[in-house]
Amino acid sequence: MTTIDVVRIKIAKEQHAAPEDSRDLIGYRDDLSTDELWKRGREAWRLRAEKVLACDYLVIAHQGVIRLVGTIEGVRKIEGRGERLGIIGQPDPTHPLIGRPDPLDNSSQNPISYGRIEFNE
Repeated sequence: MTTIDVVRIKIAKEQHAAPEDSRDLIGYRDDLSTDELWKRGREAWRLRAEKVLACDYLVIAHQGVIRLVGTIEGVRKIEGRGERLGIIGQPDPTHPLIGRPDPLDNSSQNPISYGRIEFNE
């Protein structure tokens, strides 16, 4: 059994970004490349830097399913977005959690959760 500390970001379906966002589109779509999903899931969130840095991985989920997992190497400020941060790291498109149910899924409107995930590799 493997246990990892994660920050889970739940993203909505694909939509146009807010005017102040440098991205045209945000959210999930089935045919996104790993790099595009990583960019959409890791940027412009109201994160607590100290909590993110205490985690091993970023988990990106959509509709109760883990869509992508990646490492956390640091955080950065998103220019022009106030207190919003982005996560620095690398996506792992072969991680064994991808495609599994999101164990941190809840009814909260907050897309960000911090927690510990146990799984068999």
